[in-house]
Amino acid sequence: LYRIGGTAVARDSSSRYPPKAQALPEVGGAYSPSIEAIAAQTPDLILVEALTQRQLVEAVGQAGAPVLAVRAASLDDVADGMELLGTVIGREEEAGQAAQEVRTRVDQAASTVGTEKSVLILIADADRNIYAAKPESYTGLVASLLDLKNTAEGLPDSGPFPGFTQYSAEQAVSANPDFVFTATRDFVRECQ
Repeated sequence: LYRIGGTAVARDSSSRYPPKAQALPEVGGAYSPSIEAIAAQTPDLILVEALTQRQLVEAVGQAGAPVLAVRAASLDDVADGMELLGTVIGREEEAGQAAQEVRTRVDQAASTVGTEKSVLILIADADRNIYAAKPESYTGLVASLLDLKNTAEGLPDSGPFPGFTQYSAEQAVSANPDFVFTATRDFVRECQ
């Protein structure tokens, strides 16, 4: 939304990028938003992520605005979602440029990583449970795009969403990946 020149009127409590988003009113958590808080912002459109927030579509739709669910399970999904959003908000040209820029940046990054490197991608839920993203998850896509070996590959699903497995700090240390990507500051503190 920001990249293609759209304007947000609110955010969920975990959305912190770009920095100017932090000045927006919060409408609750990404998985437990307040319908009343959303409605109070009188949005023209409500954006949700199609995989992780699909259960919210009906509820947030009660806030009185159309809901657009964009999927982020692959690079193509992200680019297609940008282009769809651009069409919806009348910024097709900006969205097309942004989608191409994302593809180009990923290709450039992949060419600099090299082979034989491993990665561990970690996220935390609201209850501070830690999960590793497996290659088949939307987050695990990062490793695939960069040609990295995902250290969670082959582990059983045990998270709230398909493609994630519960993980501990001890497992992270013993996996000894070349790179660790996290979506939480708490896990980094636990590993230090």
